[in-house]
Amino acid sequence: MASKIEKDDPQYWATVVANAQADLQLHQADMRKQSIASQAKFLIGLGLSNADAADILGTTSETVRVGVSVLDKKGRGKRAKAKKR
Repeated sequence: MASKIEKDDPQYWATVVANAQADLQLHQADMRKQSIASQAKFLIGLGLSNADAADILGTTSETVRVGVSVLDKKGRGKRAKAKKR
């Protein structure tokens, strides 16, 4: 089990600042109206973990994992497989 980080610990504040900056990046990229999966993929691309992205989006890490997986599979139709060969 992970130990709880105290509020006077610099790691706590670094996490708070990173999450706030990620939230601002979502807003700046005008992605707040897009799907949770699209927003999660954007946040993961910024370097956040599934759990951190889920925390920012107000959902669970399992929802983020499945949503990103579905987005990644969208371009893999019959033609995409035929082009690889």
